Amino acid sequence: MEKTKKELFQEIFGEENDQDKKISEELMREFSEELKPVGITCKNWSKNT
Repeated sequence: MEKTKKELFQEIFGEENDQDKKISEELMREFSEELKPVGITCKNWSKNT
């Protein structure tokens, strides 16, 4: 079954796992930096799911 953007986002950033929150925030920053050139931010990502 194809995953939704939200599911992929949660998988990448571990939104459901508090233990990994620090790591998730770091990944989110890196992810956000990489996506800035194409005009996507984490906030926009969340809104678009």
